Order: sequence, then C-alpha cells, then structure tokens
Amino acid sequence: MLNPTRIHFLLIISTILVISLACNLTSNLTPPTPNYVMPTSAEAFSWATATISLPADVLAVQITNPTGGAQVAVGKTIEVYFQAGGGPFVEFDLLVDGNQVTQIIDTIPNTPQFSGYMLWPAPTEGSHKVTVVAWTLEKQTAQAEIDVLVGEGAVAQQSTQPISQQPTPLPTSGSVSVGGMQIQFLNVADGGNLPATMDEKQGKPFVTAQVEVSGAVCVAVQLQEDGVVVASADNTGQASPFQAELIWYPRRGGGEYVLFVGAGDANKQAWATSQIRVTVTGAPAFTPSPPPPEQQEASQLITQKYMELWKLDVPYPALRRFDSPDPAAAAWISAAYIGGQFYTLNLFDDRHVGSSSNPMNQPVTEGNPTCRPAGTYRILVVFVDYGNTGISRETALNTLQTVTAAINAQYVDFAKQHGLATPILQLQVTGAYVSPPPAPGKLITIAQVKSLTGYDPVQFDLLAEGDLDAKNTYGGAAGGRAMYGCTGSGTQKVNLWGNAAAAYDMEYLPGTLLIHELDHLMGWAHDWPCGPEGSRPEVCNEEPPYLLFGWLDTNGDGVPEILAPNPYMAK
Repeated sequence: MLNPTRIHFLLIISTILVISLACNLTSNLTPPTPNYVMPTSAEAFSWATATISLPADVLAVQITNPTGGAQVAVGKTIEVYFQAGGGPFVEFDLLVDGNQVTQIIDTIPNTPQFSGYMLWPAPTEGSHKVTVVAWTLEKQTAQAEIDVLVGEGAVAQQSTQPISQQPTPLPTSGSVSVGGMQIQFLNVADGGNLPATMDEKQGKPFVTAQVEVSGAVCVAVQLQEDGVVVASADNTGQASPFQAELIWYPRRGGGEYVLFVGAGDANKQAWATSQIRVTVTGAPAFTPSPPPPEQQEASQLITQKYMELWKLDVPYPALRRFDSPDPAAAAWISAAYIGGQFYTLNLFDDRHVGSSSNPMNQPVTEGNPTCRPAGTYRILVVFVDYGNTGISRETALNTLQTVTAAINAQYVDFAKQHGLATPILQLQVTGAYVSPPPAPGKLITIAQVKSLTGYDPVQFDLLAEGDLDAKNTYGGAAGGRAMYGCTGSGTQKVNLWGNAAAAYDMEYLPGTLLIHELDHLMGWAHDWPCGPEGSRPEVCNEEPPYLLFGWLDTNGDGVPEILAPNPYMAK
C-alpha cells in the first residue's frame, strides 16, 4: 500500500498567495509542471554576481547558509542561500523533507555560475532536510542537502545578514528574452503612472497591469511588486500572443513601485522578463501596518465580524494564524460550517477583513456550493486515456483503489486517535476508463459518461475526470482543478479534474483529485494551516486542515464542531 503521506498532491508554493483552484503535480525526480514562481526580483539579481567558489565547468550546487546542523526558530522565515556552477541554469527548487517549497527561474542567460536565495516560510518544529536542486538547460540536475533543527527558542544561525536587513540594491529597469519569447507591459511604460481603483468590499485600492507575451507559447505569467509575487495568470488556451490583465493590490497604497513580470514555456527553453518603475496614482500612501493582533484579540474581532456580516454569534471560532513573508498576506483565518452554510473570514494585520459565505450541499442559482467536510461521498472517477503516456487501464484503476483505501484508512486512524466511533469522512470511489477521448481537449459530458462507461453520474455525489495525457491538452499549465461543489442531489457535470502526463504521475493523480482538489470543494484555501492541531502554515501535503474543517473541538464540549448539534456554540 502507498504511504498515505505520498498520495497527497505536492503543490508548488512559496510566496504566491493568490487563492486559485488551478494546481500542478510535481515529482522529486522530474522537472515540476509549471505554475512557476517566476524569475528572481531586482533584489535577487545582485546575488547572481556574488563571489562563487564552485567551478564554472562542473555541475554542482552548494547551500551556503544556513549551515548543516544549524538551529533556527519556529515560524521565522529562513532565507536559504545557495550557489551553483556548471550551468547555464534554467531553474532552482527548494525542498523541505522532499516537498517543494519554492522555485525560481534563472533569468540571466548563458551564465555558467549562479548565486541566490530562496525563502522557506514559517518552518515547523523538528528536524528537517533542506534540499536545493539546480536544473541546467540540458535538463541535468545537481542537488545539495543539509539537516536543520527547528525548535522553540532557537536562534537562526545565519552567517549572512538577512535580505530584509541588507541595503536594497537600487532596482533597474530592463528586460530579458530567451528562446524568442518576449514580454511587455501594455498599459504603462517605464516611469509611467498606473491609476488605482477602490475595491469597496476589500476596502483597498487595486491596479490592473496589462501584459502581453509573444514569440513563443508561455504556460503562465506572473507579476511581482518589489520582489513579492502579487498576481498571476495561466495560459490555459496556449495562446500566442497571450494577453493577461493582472489585478494587483499595492501593499503601500499610492507611490512608487518596481514591477517585474515574467513568463516561461513548458519545456523551459524559452522565457522572458520585464522590469519597470511605476507610480500608483489616485490612492493615498498607506501608513505602516500595526503589529498583528494576538490570538485573544483576533478571536474577539472575528466574533464581532460574524455578527456584523451574518448576524451570527460565534463565541468559540475555529481560528489559526497564517504567517507570510508578504506582510500584506499575513492573517488570522477562521472557518465555520453552520447549518447549510459555510463561512470564512480572514483578519489581516491592518485589521481589514476578507469574507465569503457559500451554501453547502444544496443547489444554487449562482456561485459555487461547498461540500461539507463530513459524511460519505460517492465519487465516480473516469480516466480519459489519450494513449500517449504508457499508463494502462489496469494501472489507472488499481492505483485509484489503492490510494482510496489509504485515504479512508487515514480518516479511520484520525477517528480512533480522537475517540470517535466512526470516521468523520469516507469516500466510496468507483473507477471507469474511456479511450480514446470522445472530445479531445474538452471535459467529458454526462451523456458521454453514461454511453461509454454504463455509469449514470447522477447516482454519484461527484464526478472526477482524470486525463492520461502527455500533452495535457485540456489543462495546459494546470495539473488539477476543483470545478464545482456539491448540490446534494447528484452531479450534473465534472466536479474535479486532474491530469497524469507520464507514468510516474499516476501515483499522484488520485490524491490530486480525492484530497487536494476535493479539499478545495470543501472550502480549503492554500493559506489555511494544516496538520494535527491545525497549526502548520503550509500546504496540506500530508494531512487535511483538521481545525478549520471543524474536525477538532474548539468550544470545550468534547465534540468536533463538524459533528456538534451547536457548532462553535453559535447562535
């Protein structure tokens, strides 16, 4: 049986905090499928010319800071410095315990040596293996590993002064074009102005940056503000030229910024970047944010917001902190599943609040219903084989059943550990197989499922499509998507989609569908803390977000909130 921790989708994430339902599969031994964390910002360019001790003609990578065996503090973002020789390089990956945390693209072409850093946000307590992997233009790899101990009260033993404390190099404007790809801003030039518009719901100004990628097909484009990723767009239609409108919330309000936009192709043979200075107009400059509220204050403010927004008295909210290298994204997060409605609140450090509310397990005339993270779900998984991956029908169906059993076993173990007679969640999964695809590049329809498999999707709660397609004809840059939630009366469309582009992806595809994307349908977002006590501020690669899913007791009555007749003591 597969280890349950291996069946989870390994999400590429670092400082990207745009909540998106388009996700990608990765493997520790093969180049990850993009979305990219796009090329390094202006601050990082200075490190590309630092003194490098590794030879230029031998492929090697070295972690220079922290050193092996270093002790670092819990929750403190660590800047992992590295250098590499033997390039030119196209990509560097930072992994912690085998899970990818950060990825950058080398935007300086034809350089045999490189020096830079990647962020490891909010490390969790314990011993961790930190790995940096370097990819060359010829797809060769080298890696370096160190062991780091994270413990309460430990002091980060970084010999290099953190980037945040170093003088910031004066950003310069310019562009890079490799492999014929070009990128440009359409609605602003270097030194120009970008007008802001007030988002009344968020209470913050936003700006639209229009960009165009030409010369080669990109998989995505990404926008950075002063080195922090603030917006991105996937080129799902594989258009060339590709135009995108990137919505950006300036973190300091009005004033001067350095904007950096980058794009790359699927084969890592072409990429482009452009960097300009702009001034945001029509909005006042923000004053520095106050210190983040402590948990008691955050709980009181969250309780007030439940009352203000929805007339709900929630005295014991499920609440956890999300710390981010981007101060504008750091927040206290609360979620509540009450009656037939799902509620979520994000209390940011400047005290503004983001909120949403969706019906659960019922038909809706607009929007997207949420699936309650409890009970038994009947799921039909249809594999659509394009015939180009080498994955057989038997392998796909057998792997699906093996992974399903491992997922259900994990939920049974959680129930036993918390004294519950039955698991909170169980999946009844049926597999089917279709080849060739009835309409390449399109999702399978209800009528096609019935005629080609003999199963009626209406008899299931959810329909999942797993494409076996080396070209990822439907998904493009994405490896998985949560399409539509639970109506409580059978499914009428594809709810979950994922793709396996090669045989090694097959191990991850069922977990992508049945854990990562299904968790999205149940309300989970990428900034939700996960783990046994809901305290790990990272992607749920190993365990679901138990706390915010209501699987833990927050009001002291000994009953998980998702099972309680009066969850959170709400009125």
